[in-house]
Amino acid sequence: MFFGRNKQKLDDKGKGKVISFLNQKGGVGKTTMCFNTAYALAQKGHKVLVVDMDPQANMSYLFGREENEKSIFNLLLNTVKELKQMHTSVIFENVVYKTEAGVDLLPSAQELSGFELCVASVNSPRQTILKKYIEQAGLRKRYDYILVDCPPTLGLLVVNSICSSDGVIVPFRPDDFSMKGLEHFYRMLGDIEDMELVELPEIITHIPNLMDSRRKQEERVIYTRLRN
Repeated sequence: MFFGRNKQKLDDKGKGKVISFLNQKGGVGKTTMCFNTAYALAQKGHKVLVVDMDPQANMSYLFGREENEKSIFNLLLNTVKELKQMHTSVIFENVVYKTEAGVDLLPSAQELSGFELCVASVNSPRQTILKKYIEQAGLRKRYDYILVDCPPTLGLLVVNSICSSDGVIVPFRPDDFSMKGLEHFYRMLGDIEDMELVELPEIITHIPNLMDSRRKQEERVIYTRLRN
């Protein structure tokens, strides 16, 4: 549905497709767009999992999930052998939340904000912990689409999301602040490519959101983005 040039590569890796929604700039409607996309895909009969990688847990709240003891944070730590002392006896089935929208959710929690500190001393690649978990849990075999809602940063949580993804959708507001955020995002993609840990995901699309057509600046930004 979303992919063009990478379709054959996705077929080789398995059925499920991992798509991250991200933007360093907050307030661009990223979480809402991810939520609506998940609901629309489920309505079309697809099996959909949403992974809430934002410690603010706004996606989890949108789906009616209150903060729980266990979250994606626990599953990620359990994937790192060097953090055995922090492992908990939870598996996917203990954490996944079945929503009324027909979408499964791996909820976030405030503890996720400490993820980067927890894995700072590990020797294994910290950038691919989420990718490793998705593979170990066989999530591509369980779901048609795995949508990842990222925090409004360019930290390790977002790097993990990108490294696990087949494609990326970038909502943005057509203003100078968002354009600066996009510049930082593409610079980070270059850094990830230099690491040679994974193949970079396909940039599926940039989606202008929350646009006010009365503002000339926003019209100018949209024109420039479409021209490029």
